[in-house]
Amino acid sequence: MRVGIFFDIKSRHPAEIDWVLETYALIWKAEDIIKEENLNPDQRLAYHQQHSLPAMQAIRDWAANKSEKEDFEEYSALGKAIHYFLKHYDKLILFCVEPNALIDNNRMEEKLKVLIRGRKMAHFYKTVNGASVANVLISLIATAYGEDENVYDYLVALQRHKQYIKEEPAMWLPWNYKKTLDVINAISKNSSNNSLKN
Repeated sequence: MRVGIFFDIKSRHPAEIDWVLETYALIWKAEDIIKEENLNPDQRLAYHQQHSLPAMQAIRDWAANKSEKEDFEEYSALGKAIHYFLKHYDKLILFCVEPNALIDNNRMEEKLKVLIRGRKMAHFYKTVNGASVANVLISLIATAYGEDENVYDYLVALQRHKQYIKEEPAMWLPWNYKKTLDVINAISKNSSNNSLKN
């Protein structure tokens, strides 16, 4: 949810924006309760419809009333924020309409930023091959980060076991590389125990 459109202009319109942010806070409080109570998607939807939708409707009504006033400045920072909110309202309340809709798109924006930064940096590589190698690394880093894996540990594991990766690359993806490491360590431990017995 784009709270930032209002948060960024708080210093210019403190009284009004404080109210908007306090109302948004009710939605996040509802989401926290949903997580604490481990509600299933249908229960989550019902809870948001009861507690969050009225807050979103209140912000919508406030924004609509503001935009209809004679002194409303459409191209001011507040005017642009209000226009954005009203224009995208139906999408902003999807979490109150669809059971599995997320309350915000922060994860997606994080992933996109990695790709956008990589694309910007591609102009500065000396060779096409250098840009290709960087693209592979960025992809690995973004995928590991997306799986909540420690990126440093993941890249170190890939370097240490590069001889195995060529044989079975699918076994070294961020979501299953730890299981592969466990298998390798178990085999190595058994080999060591057998050699000690002999």
